[in-house]
Amino acid sequence: MTVNAVIWRWTEAYDTSSKRYRLHTKSGDVHDAIMAGETHVGQAEFDPHVFTSDLTQELGPGELEGEWVAEYYDRAVVINIPNAVAMERLPRIHRVAKRHSLNVYAVL
Repeated sequence: MTVNAVIWRWTEAYDTSSKRYRLHTKSGDVHDAIMAGETHVGQAEFDPHVFTSDLTQELGPGELEGEWVAEYYDRAVVINIPNAVAMERLPRIHRVAKRHSLNVYAVL
């Protein structure tokens, strides 16, 4: 079993909790759109390769050499990690994402 950590940046129209509240939008809405292969209107552009490069420095190699895989979507990246290491890796993924002003949403 694996966990998908969805990473994205909010647009200016959605960048505070009060704005999202008024727009009736939650992080789970973005997660669901991305996992359905869609793009949520609240997602802003960012360079996912810069993020995953920093993530490699934090977690070690991904893809086939390591314990995580990055899947690139329009205005998002999904990091897939095994359940066995999820509780240790998710806080580290979150720290790297915050340095890039990105959001992380994962369902365990």
